[in-house]
Amino acid sequence: MIIYLDHNATTPLDNSIGRIINKYGKLLYGNPSSPYKIGKISRMEVEKSREKVARIINCRKEEVYFTSGGTESNNLAIQGLLNYLRKFGKTDTRKRIITTKIEHLSVLNVFKEISREENRNYDVIFLPVDNFGFVDMEKFKSSIDSNTILISIMLANNEVGSIQSIKEMVKI
Repeated sequence: MIIYLDHNATTPLDNSIGRIINKYGKLLYGNPSSPYKIGKISRMEVEKSREKVARIINCRKEEVYFTSGGTESNNLAIQGLLNYLRKFGKTDTRKRIITTKIEHLSVLNVFKEISREENRNYDVIFLPVDNFGFVDMEKFKSSIDSNTILISIMLANNEVGSIQSIKEMVKI
């Protein structure tokens, strides 16, 4: 018997979900951006799914994006914010980004790259964690200033198992 303990990273596919994916893979294989019939039907199904997700998370359907996975999603969120600020934000002061040293590599690598680029005008603070993977709340609090534009801290770490006190952090 195999015991699998990495559900925070990925989870085996439930049979009921597998059947749905199989159905769509066999019947609606058309490119949803194409003008032919199967493509148009695929587009309708994608849009129905977008509406369902929007209802579940209480947002507008235009705010729902489907990506290939976590790495693409993380990059889209971070780079999207920075591109927006570059285009519309004030550029006369250095902006601060706060994260931890134990974030997912897709987040850490982007922030490390940003911290090396002097022309980007960002200070990236990499908060240390204790032996159990928790952020020191006093260090967190003292790292925030009026130029902080982004705080990116993983709720549950899939490698060490720590679950951060996000509710407490939000209050600060």
